[in-house]
Amino acid sequence: MPLWARQEAEGTPSEPYITFNVGSAALAMAGVAGEPRKYRRVGLDHMRRALASLPDGDPARAWMLAGLRQALAEEPPAVHPDDSPEAEVSAYMRDGSRERLDRAVDTLRAAVDAPRTEEPHRSRRRAERGQVLRMRFELTGEIADLKASIAVLETVLGTAVENAAPDDETLAATSPSWAWAAWTGTRPSGRPPTSKPPRKPSTIPPSHGRPPLPTTPSGSPTGPPS
Repeated sequence: MPLWARQEAEGTPSEPYITFNVGSAALAMAGVAGEPRKYRRVGLDHMRRALASLPDGDPARAWMLAGLRQALAEEPPAVHPDDSPEAEVSAYMRDGSRERLDRAVDTLRAAVDAPRTEEPHRSRRRAERGQVLRMRFELTGEIADLKASIAVLETVLGTAVENAAPDDETLAATSPSWAWAAWTGTRPSGRPPTSKPPRKPSTIPPSHGRPPLPTTPSGSPTGPPS
């Protein structure tokens, strides 16, 4: 879809939808054009603009968020400083070291508590901390980490209800993480679906995709709770 279509739609009720479609078209061009990074940047920018201009309560927000989350999940992994929480989580995905998760949790807590951290960055870091706490619970089975994860993620979602801050990307990542953690907390055994650490590289936020399906002891998916 050409950019002039979005320009002609400016100020009309169709603007968010056309803007999002322009973003989707740009992302599609990234796979065949000679400047993929440029087209991906333009595509994601238009998707974010569309969400920002969408009226409150518009039912299109759900599928737009899903499209943005998918596009972000397909982004090439970023390069992070060695002492960043993103680097610690990525290293944990390779070696399964609990110490890396401990450092990531501490670093994220410090970022949330720092007076200079402003919204929406504070909510994003808080959401990331909740996700890393959930990962540590998956590794160790410590219920305190699961409870802390649920509490932190509920704080992020509660902040959104109060219109105080998290951006759409943070909410798109937080909602499925909270749902998975909350459901795990209701399991009679109180144990995570799997205690084995994942082994594929990843970066924060780890939940731009869907949360993993729980498994039975044999390793087969059990499916979502009824």
